[in-house]
Amino acid sequence: MTDIKKNRREGDAQILLLQQKLDNHIEEFHEHCKSEDARWDRFIATQESNTASIKELVTSNKELSESTRDIVAVWQAADGTIKTFSAIGKFVKWLSGFAVVGVAIKWVFEHFK
Repeated sequence: MTDIKKNRREGDAQILLLQQKLDNHIEEFHEHCKSEDARWDRFIATQESNTASIKELVTSNKELSESTRDIVAVWQAADGTIKTFSAIGKFVKWLSGFAVVGVAIKWVFEHFK
């Protein structure tokens, strides 16, 4: 009987030790869950902050695009004007070539008559 009581006491001590280890693990698990919840809350807050920043950037990008559109329109108009004046200049250059030939012919007729 003494062996049974001795084994039982040792078994009770082992059960208490296992129970204490289990309680410690359960407590660690709950602490881990709390820290993970806090971590996820920080992640979510950061994600919401990033989402708001992205929306703000998209809005400012649209505004910039609209203001740039006016500048591009002015540039295209100026480019068209420059091309028009370039074409007029080429025509005047071509026309002046005939004028020089005409003046030269007139000078020849006036001086060699």
